[in-house]
Amino acid sequence: MKNKMAGTAYDLIPSQQTMHYMLKYSLHKQVMQIPMSLTVSEKLDFDTLQKAVEIECRRNDCMRLRYFKEKGQIRQYFTPDCKIGKIPVVTFKTKE
Repeated sequence: MKNKMAGTAYDLIPSQQTMHYMLKYSLHKQVMQIPMSLTVSEKLDFDTLQKAVEIECRRNDCMRLRYFKEKGQIRQYFTPDCKIGKIPVVTFKTKE
C-alpha cells in the first residue's frame, strides 16, 4: 500500500516499540483495540456529531496518527486534517 504521508515521518518511541514487539513475538495475542458502539434513544443530529468528532480529532493528535512500514521498520506520521465523512448508522429494530 502506498503511503499518503504529507509531513515528517517519525520512528516509534520506546513504549510503542515495546507494544510492537509484544504483538509481533507473543504467542498469545491480546486485544489492542476496543470496539465501541453507541445506543441512542433520542433523536440525534448526525451533522453536529460529525463536526464534534472532527473538532476532537483536530485537538487530539493521536487520532490523526498513521503508521506505515518503511524498509522493514514501522514509522508514523500525523495527517494534516481529520475528515470522517458521513457517519454510518446501523439500526437493529425489530417489528415487535
